[in-house]
Amino acid sequence: MDDTTFLRFGDLIVIGISLSIMVVIGFVTSRRNESADTYFMAGRKMPGWVVGFSIMATLISSSSFLALPELAYQLDWRILGTCAVYPFALIMAYRWFMPFFRKSRISSAYEYLERRFGTWARLYVAFAFILLVLLKMGIVLYGTSVAMKTVSGYSVTSIIFVFGLVVILYTVVGGLEAVIWTDLFQGLGLMVGGAICLPIISGQLPGGVSQIFQEAAEGDKMSLAIDEWQFIKFGFLVIILGNFFDYLRMTTTDQMFVQRYCAPKSDGQAKNAIVVATITSVLIWCYFTFLGTALWVFYRNVPDARVSNLETLEIFPHFIITQLPVGMAGFVLAALIMAAMSTLDSSINACAATVVSDFYRRLFAPNESERHYLRAGQLFSIGFGLVMIVSALYINYSRTTALQELQNILMAICSSGLAGIFMLGFVTRRAHSRAILAATLIMLVCVVAWLILDRTIFQGQMPHKLWLAVFTNIFVFGVGYGFSVLFPVKKPRDLAGLTLWTQD
Repeated sequence: MDDTTFLRFGDLIVIGISLSIMVVIGFVTSRRNESADTYFMAGRKMPGWVVGFSIMATLISSSSFLALPELAYQLDWRILGTCAVYPFALIMAYRWFMPFFRKSRISSAYEYLERRFGTWARLYVAFAFILLVLLKMGIVLYGTSVAMKTVSGYSVTSIIFVFGLVVILYTVVGGLEAVIWTDLFQGLGLMVGGAICLPIISGQLPGGVSQIFQEAAEGDKMSLAIDEWQFIKFGFLVIILGNFFDYLRMTTTDQMFVQRYCAPKSDGQAKNAIVVATITSVLIWCYFTFLGTALWVFYRNVPDARVSNLETLEIFPHFIITQLPVGMAGFVLAALIMAAMSTLDSSINACAATVVSDFYRRLFAPNESERHYLRAGQLFSIGFGLVMIVSALYINYSRTTALQELQNILMAICSSGLAGIFMLGFVTRRAHSRAILAATLIMLVCVVAWLILDRTIFQGQMPHKLWLAVFTNIFVFGVGYGFSVLFPVKKPRDLAGLTLWTQD
């Protein structure tokens, strides 16, 4: 490969400055960390609009910077089905979930489940969340490292170590406040970095943006795959329903969301955060999907022999380093790096908060000082950061499927039934612990059977794995409620403040 396809000195300077700013933010905010509450909840005093950018940056990640253009380049606009359902989940959070969590003043999403259904529910959902996030962290770090390897010439292994250690450093030192402020910086970088690319593309096409639309329409690259209703394919129906249930899980049982519900200094500021997150997320999803289509049109009209030898995940970074001038390319690549880091730092902090609140403090050290739990949180953050690096290295040597597809599969499996458990507690009065436990165990057996059958007898011809997010939550809710009606408990729990209907 020609040397011109690698990072230049000016690009490296820009990337280095960006990484340094995040580390500085971590050390500046560290001075305010005096307890576990300030470390994991940012002292509950953050401005709402900043938290909104943090939600957006955490949700978007490098999966939008890389995988959305990749999917649009390969297929069409079917992934935009996520934009249709995400606002509905956020509206529910705005109206019901966020006010409920803030009023409870809990330290984790899973305290509520213990109050409603008992210790098993808290520990099970907390463990499932940690497993889900650990798997996702490795994928995000790996995907970003692959993209940077394409344009830097460094090995994926060395990039994983460098980026991973930087994230660990500022996250461990600064806690959630550092995560939120760096997410603001990273979110703005993501938006500006993406905005730079489209004018570069359209400026080299004789017909500009109109040519992109024309050729994309002729090539059926703007289809939403609405006609693909089959269960097996990654089509419109599975994208709409699968992602809705996954967003419902995130807004109810994801510690990263609950932390951001509680971090703003007032209910009004928390509502502002959700509004900002909804608007910015949808706009960025749409923009980066269109950017993938624009890249497809660009390389049809501006041939590059090297593109045919690249994985589709590597095409966007290749465009950045070959078509953008020195410095500007470094800024856009820094935006890519920061997009990944915004998810990784949030994941590390949320996992540490979950372990400290729901396992360590709950089961092993219930009467220690706040300073003790703060130090424990920092140690667990280091541990999860190291697991993230090891996970990315493992994926590097064993990856066999596309980044976005692998992420969807893992998220669907690990999130099975979690939203259904929460909704049973939140919207029903009759649901009780034993019924929900029985429904959950049956659901897990069915998921294992599904995966075994798909791998052995049906050999990939079972419904798309994203359907697990749909079927398992509906199953847990329906069967759990049915068991609760058929086998009621003699002494039901006091539900004051625990359901939508019994709040003060």
